[in-house]
Amino acid sequence: MKKNLLFSTILVLLVLALSGCTKTNSIVGKWESNEPGKIINYEFTSDHQVLLDRCDGEGNWEHLECHYELKNGRLLRSAYPDVDPCTDHDECSDENPNQVPVIYTIDGNTLILETISQLGKAQFTKVDTFTDPNPN
Repeated sequence: MKKNLLFSTILVLLVLALSGCTKTNSIVGKWESNEPGKIINYEFTSDHQVLLDRCDGEGNWEHLECHYELKNGRLLRSAYPDVDPCTDHDECSDENPNQVPVIYTIDGNTLILETISQLGKAQFTKVDTFTDPNPN
């Protein structure tokens, strides 16, 4: 009887310890969109980096890096250096003018990103490896 109680207690503690370790940020991972004539690959890392590779319809690749945080239901990403410095107050975070707020929704393996005052919505699918990776 004491053996079973000891075994059960150890098992419960082990399950509780492991469940605390498995908490992950669901945005972390690789996401791709294959819009006609355009390839966009996002990778969100657990250390809050965003790696963006995109290709236009002519085979020209661009690689951008920035940082992100999730706060109050928004994805706040830093401006890409030399690409989108935050100068329009409507597109910048009030707390940090160098952050671009993005509405994000995750439903299973689908990520929808929507900039608050620009381009509209973009849909991405979570993948293990990119279908069309940046060759550079």
